[in-house]
Amino acid sequence: MLSNTNCYYEDKTPWIDRIKFVTEKGLDALVETNMQRWFTEGFRKRAPETIERMRKAFVATKVPGYIACCEAIRDMDFRASNPSIKAPTLVIVGAQDPATPPSAGEAIQKAITGAKLASLDAAHISNVEQPSQFTPIVLNFLRGARPRGGLILERAKPAKCTPLVRAEIAQKCWPVVRPTMVAASVISGDAF
Repeated sequence: MLSNTNCYYEDKTPWIDRIKFVTEKGLDALVETNMQRWFTEGFRKRAPETIERMRKAFVATKVPGYIACCEAIRDMDFRASNPSIKAPTLVIVGAQDPATPPSAGEAIQKAITGAKLASLDAAHISNVEQPSQFTPIVLNFLRGARPRGGLILERAKPAKCTPLVRAEIAQKCWPVVRPTMVAASVISGDAF
């Protein structure tokens, strides 16, 4: 499963500029810009507590680690290797994601034979912004559910993430979805 991602950035300038900015000014100076990039305006207004947790998590990041991630993203190029992926693949995009626009996910989906694409009404951190859509899509994919018609999965119906669902994720899917679910759990204040 690939969520809100890209496989290549032709223009390296934004990453070079971001690295320079963070090196000179630190993550505190970038946090508001990131919240605007990561979440839609409507979500930022509806969920100020979640946004505050995300702010705190972001500024707690070690600057050298953040810079190393920016360098890795700047330099990555998976265009040639994506077609070699043979495992079932789900690509999730945020319809309002300015950081990795839907076209980036669509390009990945088209490069991987048989890959499915799901679009959520969210920005970059779609698992936090739309957990009631994100979680069922991931679970259905991991359970082997096939979407009806076309390459784009139907928008998920909101679902309550019950303790039973959390237990199923933890027991059956943990190695695959752990990073995403941990982030969603920590940020949303939920616990597995």
